[in-house]
Amino acid sequence: MGRDGLKRQKATGRFTQHLVSEIIRPRRILARFGRNSKLSAGFTITELLLATAIFSTVIMIALAAFLGIGRLFYKGVNMTQNQQTARNIMDLVSSDIQSSSTPVVNGISGDNKYICIGSARYIYKIYNPVDLSNHNDTDKFGLLRDTLPGSSGCADPYGGPNKFPPNKPTELLGNGMRLNSFSVSPDGCQGICTASIDLATGDDDPSTPEATCNSNTTSSQYCAKTQLTITASGGL
Repeated sequence: MGRDGLKRQKATGRFTQHLVSEIIRPRRILARFGRNSKLSAGFTITELLLATAIFSTVIMIALAAFLGIGRLFYKGVNMTQNQQTARNIMDLVSSDIQSSSTPVVNGISGDNKYICIGSARYIYKIYNPVDLSNHNDTDKFGLLRDTLPGSSGCADPYGGPNKFPPNKPTELLGNGMRLNSFSVSPDGCQGICTASIDLATGDDDPSTPEATCNSNTTSSQYCAKTQLTITASGGL
C-alpha cells in the first residue's frame, strides 16, 4: 500500500469516527434529560387531591349562587302575581261600590262569608288555599264573585229562606293563593266605603293557618303577601 493509500485510509477512519460521535451525542443528551425529568413526569396523589378539593369547592360555590338567584327569581314572580291579583280585586270592588245604589251587606253562611255590593256578590273563605285542579264553589275555593238577579237582594249562597246558590261564579284568586282577610266596611255603607284585602301565596309556617313570610330565602321563596286598603264613594 502506497503513501497515498495510507492517507486515504486515515481520512476515512477519522470521518467514520466523527460520524459515530455525532450519532451517539443526541442519544446521550436525551438520556441525560430523561434522567433529570423523572421527578417532574406526573402529579403526586397529594397534588391531585388538593386540585380536586379546590375544584369541588369552586363548583359548590357556583351552584349555591345559581340556586340563590333562582330562589330570588321565583320569589319575585310570586310577589308580582300576588300584588297584581290584589290590585285587580280591589279595582273590581271599587267599581262595584261606585256603581251601586244600595247599601253594602256583609253576611255569613256557615264557614263561608259573603259581601253584596249592588248586584255583585263576593263569597269567600278565610285561610283556604286555592287548588285550581281540585276546585268547586261549595268548599274548595278562595274568593268567588257572581251576579245576583235584581229581585234576590243579598241572598245567602248556601242556606236560609232566601238561599240563592252561586250563579256562574268566577274565582278571583290564583293557584296557591289564599285570603287572610277581606272586608268592605262599615256594614251598610252607601256613601264612602273602605275595602281591604290581605292576600297571601304560600305558607312557610305550617303551625299557623295564616301565611307568614320570614327573611329566610330558602323557606320563603314561594311565599308572598300583599295588604291593600282603598276608599271608594258609592252611588255615583
